[in-house]
Amino acid sequence: MNTNTLSYSLGLTLILGAILIIVIFPDSGRLYLIAGFLTLIGFVMKIAGFVMRQGKVSQ
Repeated sequence: MNTNTLSYSLGLTLILGAILIIVIFPDSGRLYLIAGFLTLIGFVMKIAGFVMRQGKVSQ
C-alpha cells in the first residue's frame, strides 16, 4: 500500500470515528473535544495524502 493511500484512508477512518463518537455520545463535552481533535488530524492526513498523490502524478 502506498504512503499516500494509507494516509488518505487513515484520515477518512479518523473522520468517520469522530462522527461516530458524536452520534453515540451526544451529551459528553469531553468526547466532543476528542472528536474535534480526531477531525482535525483526519483532515490533515487527508490533505497530506492528496498532496502526496498529486506530487507523484506530476512527476
